[in-house]
Amino acid sequence: MVEIRSKITHSIMQVQTIIAGAGLAGCSLALELHSRGHRVFLADNQDSGSSSRVAAGLVNPIVPKGVKKTWMCDTFFPGIRDWYARWDFLEGQPFFQSAPLWQIHKSYGEYTEWRLSAENPEMEGYLLSGEPHNHPGFSNDYGSTLVYHAGRLNTLAFCNAVWSWFSSLGQTKAQSFNYDEIIVDNDSVQLWGVRADRLVFCDGASGMNNPWFSYLPWRPSAGDILRVRTEGMSSLSDRAIYRHRHWLVPDGKGDWLAGGSFHPDNTDRHPNHEDAEEILTSLRGWIHHPVHLLQHLRGIRPSVQDRRPFIGRHPANASVWIFNGLGSKGSSLVTWLAPVLADAITVNAALPAEVDINRYRYPGV
Repeated sequence: MVEIRSKITHSIMQVQTIIAGAGLAGCSLALELHSRGHRVFLADNQDSGSSSRVAAGLVNPIVPKGVKKTWMCDTFFPGIRDWYARWDFLEGQPFFQSAPLWQIHKSYGEYTEWRLSAENPEMEGYLLSGEPHNHPGFSNDYGSTLVYHAGRLNTLAFCNAVWSWFSSLGQTKAQSFNYDEIIVDNDSVQLWGVRADRLVFCDGASGMNNPWFSYLPWRPSAGDILRVRTEGMSSLSDRAIYRHRHWLVPDGKGDWLAGGSFHPDNTDRHPNHEDAEEILTSLRGWIHHPVHLLQHLRGIRPSVQDRRPFIGRHPANASVWIFNGLGSKGSSLVTWLAPVLADAITVNAALPAEVDINRYRYPGV
């Protein structure tokens, strides 16, 4: 009797781009590349504690210190809602909700600073000028100023919906990857039996340990977000955002998200009781209703020393790219930078000099 053995072969999956990391950056880039006809593969460990999944998703065009517009504000803020609306079909409901943001003033000096800024023609369409508004339930003896173009992205719903959709196409794998598992040549890259023309690292705060990009000036920061319940807040609009020293954002389910703290050069993901108490004490100082802590979350933001994202192709490995360093502005920045990077990948469009990693000297050159 002749034994016949079948030859078993392991096929290689071929895509154009592997995206390592499926947070806000990775998911946004995957959508943009897919819309251009590129086949992508998402590799991510689906960590529920990643910065994108615990983020409040606050979108605010105004930097409170100095009362000025955030970097490149006029370029992308007016289009944020429309960009996210392109992908609402994934969930069947909006990921992003526009909302008025009320800056509750702490002093007459602060009120005066904001009023004068609102009268600046450059702030037209961003701040409401005129007399300050008052809100029942808040200690705001000095009134408040209305900020336009603000809102909240449900970051967890967005990332989960994008992951589920690409999973339905067979283009994801939920597993932690080691950098030494990645096989890189100048014209291709391979991970877990998937070969691509390029790999884009969207690996968040882990990027500071990335052997290709550890030379960049990382400055990760820990941030705390609380989920709180406030009795008697039903008289206030559940679609409004409030900011005093800390901010208060409706979570869409009847409770609120509160934050945020900033701990530079801190990568400890374990929530600290003292940090939660600091935020709660602040809230209780200007909210007239009882505030109850429901949940304390902490994430590590992939922040950068010069506060400008890391985007571009590796100086020595043409098949390795990066999209990272979005920091606390990730929910707004991806709506501009994901299309910009997708164009650089697909049609070799130039990247803005302020975000291109070529602004830093590569030590291997």
